Amino acid sequence: MKLNQLLIYVLLVVSGCDIQGMNNEFTNKTEYSILQVCEYKYREVENDEPYMVLKNAAKSDKTVLAFPIRGKATGYVVMLAQAEGIPKDKAMPEADLDFVVTKRVFAEIKATTPLSQEIVQFIEAHIVLLCHIRMRHKILKY
Repeated sequence: MKLNQLLIYVLLVVSGCDIQGMNNEFTNKTEYSILQVCEYKYREVENDEPYMVLKNAAKSDKTVLAFPIRGKATGYVVMLAQAEGIPKDKAMPEADLDFVVTKRVFAEIKATTPLSQEIVQFIEAHIVLLCHIRMRHKILKY
């Protein structure tokens, strides 16, 4: 590290600048940008696939999962399989985070795609909701 860079770093630390927070903010901007690209690409697409795994999404090294938006014929909820920035359960579109996922589909994804613990919990919460709705309305059998 050059002397000038070291001096700037020391001044930032001494002045109370939150370098870790700045790094998290940069990481989040990058990750949300990837999600925005994917959400826009699949916003008007007929959601006839039970899920999609988009590796190297938006020409990045990130993997994005996509699930059909519940109650709509088009669009997918997209989420990062392994976010680095906090929060780790990033998903879009924020207005429509209710999506369709079954136990079988989730098992397939877990078997083939590395997932953060936070995204596992996020998806599992939707499976429980789906099972509850199915039992309440007796729509489908498990």
